[in-house]
Amino acid sequence: MKNIFNSFPYQYHLRNLFARKASTLLNLFAVMVTVLVFLVMNGMAAGLKHSLQSTGREDILVLLTRGAQTAEVSKIPYDFFPVLKYYPQIAKRTDGSPKLSQEVYTLKPMLVDDSKNRRWIPMRGIDPASLDLYKNLLQLEGNALQNSHDLLVGNLARLKLGNVKIGDQIQIGRQKHKIVGFFSASGSAYESELWMSRNDLKVDFDMSYDSIAVVQFNSLKNRDDFIDAVSNDKRLRLDIKTEREYFSSLSENAGILEFIANLIAIVLSIAAVFTGMNALYASVAARSTEIGTLRSMGYGRQSIQLGFMFEGVSLSLLAGCAALLLSLFFQHLPIAFMRASFRIQIPFTLMIQGFGLSFMVGLIGSYIPARQAAKMKIVQALR
Repeated sequence: MKNIFNSFPYQYHLRNLFARKASTLLNLFAVMVTVLVFLVMNGMAAGLKHSLQSTGREDILVLLTRGAQTAEVSKIPYDFFPVLKYYPQIAKRTDGSPKLSQEVYTLKPMLVDDSKNRRWIPMRGIDPASLDLYKNLLQLEGNALQNSHDLLVGNLARLKLGNVKIGDQIQIGRQKHKIVGFFSASGSAYESELWMSRNDLKVDFDMSYDSIAVVQFNSLKNRDDFIDAVSNDKRLRLDIKTEREYFSSLSENAGILEFIANLIAIVLSIAAVFTGMNALYASVAARSTEIGTLRSMGYGRQSIQLGFMFEGVSLSLLAGCAALLLSLFFQHLPIAFMRASFRIQIPFTLMIQGFGLSFMVGLIGSYIPARQAAKMKIVQALR
């Protein structure tokens, strides 16, 4: 490492960064914004993936009508439920009733403040007695669903609704509902939902059907036996997924978000590369005498090129470090994107990628101007 640093005047190039403050700050800002946008956008995608993929257990099955990929479009015929309830593999409550929850699910725009803004919010209609399927997941602040028009609000859905509190009345569809509690669910997708009575949600939006059935089992063997039995039951036309499989299949939005993040990062990276190139080109032209002096002192073409590349890469890495520090303010920030709510996740591996991006921007942006500086002849540079 010592021999590498002795092969070019690195102290001269470091001092030059502070000597030309305007161009240095411009390059610093361009690379910093590029890396920060890359980190935050990919952090949003990672947060959305975490929210969906961390949701779900293997002992819970979600049943949808055949061909339906999501609960929003699933419509289970009413006569399917009396058949399902008598399957012996389903876990039983203390009163002997099966742990099967008929649920209504929809996604509707809601007015969220006085400015008449609308936000898409997922809503789940469930019978209060069926909340025991989720008792190990939900941490309640306030009361559970008990009466008609009661409403539970997920902590991330609360962000979309604005400044609401327990006891507030909010309009949902045809009726007003009273907020009786808020709930968290270990950062899972449930936190972005509103939960209310199944019959209330049907009345709110004039729905005559149930969307999904959620079923719990005491063992994975009972679960697998149930899947085989229902799949072969000609009275039922249902697709069956574990709760984890169901939510993982919804993570397509994270892929779209990742694509957008990388596309924006590419565009900004190109802009940052050209910004760095222009600044270094101008710097090379303004410092031709200094380059000639360095050559006359015995520094060869390779040393000159290496020195200017060191200058560009050092500045980019400094910008990358600044972006990494700023990204910490976004870590775990709750956010509402499209129809989902989640928290930004910027893991260490993503930070390494952001740092690598800053290095590549600096390397590519400085290579051509550095070669131009290295090609200068001593006599021409000193003239």
